[in-house]
Amino acid sequence: MSYYPISDRLAKIFLIPQLSLLITKVDSERVWEIILREQFDYLPVMIYKSLRAYITGKHYDEDPDVLDSRGKESNDQAIADLIELYCELKRFLEKGKGGKNVVFVNVKELRNLASEAPIKQNDSLIFRLLELTRLNRKADVYHILLRLYVAKEMTFPDQLAQLFTIRDNELFKNGIYAFISGLKSDEHIEILKEEA
Repeated sequence: MSYYPISDRLAKIFLIPQLSLLITKVDSERVWEIILREQFDYLPVMIYKSLRAYITGKHYDEDPDVLDSRGKESNDQAIADLIELYCELKRFLEKGKGGKNVVFVNVKELRNLASEAPIKQNDSLIFRLLELTRLNRKADVYHILLRLYVAKEMTFPDQLAQLFTIRDNELFKNGIYAFISGLKSDEHIEILKEEA
């Protein structure tokens, strides 16, 4: 068992209802360790690794940074909760620095947009999109998404377009990660069609 001193900043984080709710939703000792050590900048790495493992369907037992989804109802929800937690933490920390224009990334809205997107979770472009996002290549990510929407003659969503105006690289990445985590697999689409 490890003991961590709780700083004033961490105590304030635990007192904010939205943040404390999101922290309790994340069921991972590794995430708790990162939060207690106040290494918040490492959360995007965990999000990326967990999202990659979720999309490939592989479990990385040797990597403690991947959220363990076995025995859980929905791993994509665990990833979405972690993305939302990071975005809210980032917003709180920026406000503490006196940031005037703190950007809000609506994770739930982006996930809902993804369910109607012209791309599915098991498309090969997802891995390219994931890597380009990790490398923070906004123009390339925008080009791929725009091309997909134009090819299917769909309107490019305003909420998705707003992500590309965000100057904070980590919030941009997490917005795209939220979008990717909301993509449905072909199997999930078939189940939805059968239920309708």
